[in-house]
Amino acid sequence: MAELWDDDISPRTISRALKKIGFTRKKTYGYQERDQQQREEFIAQIEHMEPQEVVYLDEAGMNSQDSDYPYGYCEEGKRFDALKSGKRQGRVSMIAPWCH
Repeated sequence: MAELWDDDISPRTISRALKKIGFTRKKTYGYQERDQQQREEFIAQIEHMEPQEVVYLDEAGMNSQDSDYPYGYCEEGKRFDALKSGKRQGRVSMIAPWCH
């Protein structure tokens, strides 16, 4: 956008101007693998299935560092100290199916 301007203008100036009128920079993207036609075909296929034939499957994972918070509270002007393990531990993956 800065290249399209007649005068010299920095990308930072454009960013500030956009922010002033309510636009913010966000990390948004879509997945390249997503195919809307295949998605619609799949939905049409499972709509004809009986509820007891459908199995919902969810995958999740966590590691030991998920319970650590990067921030804490203490009196103003005092340093916040907390103990945190420096050891790397394995990740636990869970797969949970649910059916009718």
